[in-house]
Amino acid sequence: SLYRIAEGVRLHQALPVTKIVFSGYDAGSTMTSAAVGAALAKSLGVSAEAIITEERPRTTGEEAARLKEIVGGERFLLVTSALHMPRAMMLFTRAAMHPIAAPTGHQWVERRTLADWLQPSAGRIVLAEATWHELLGLVAASLGR
Repeated sequence: SLYRIAEGVRLHQALPVTKIVFSGYDAGSTMTSAAVGAALAKSLGVSAEAIITEERPRTTGEEAARLKEIVGGERFLLVTSALHMPRAMMLFTRAAMHPIAAPTGHQWVERRTLADWLQPSAGRIVLAEATWHELLGLVAASLGR
């Protein structure tokens, strides 16, 4: 989340007439993801008037539906992780919205041998889990689920 929040704040500072929408539910935490993002943005100098929080959406599809009510047919910057961007763009576009991709938190790996990939690593397991999550989510979104 930190990468997304920082990029949203950076873009808002470059384009100060914009508003920042933070979305996300609590997922069992004491604060929603939207509230955490808004609090951090405020601490980085974004005015409260420039921040909108949406704490109800639980999925990217729900976020698209809710944000459509806010931005309508206007173009907007969609800030999310680079890994999540293809699915997010698909869902927001399917909702008849006009997002401009602003990916962040890029993941990359130097050229490796097969042996390097087969060697156990917590970082590789986390990246593999995130990649599978996005691939399966992309398939589900493609099927309209």
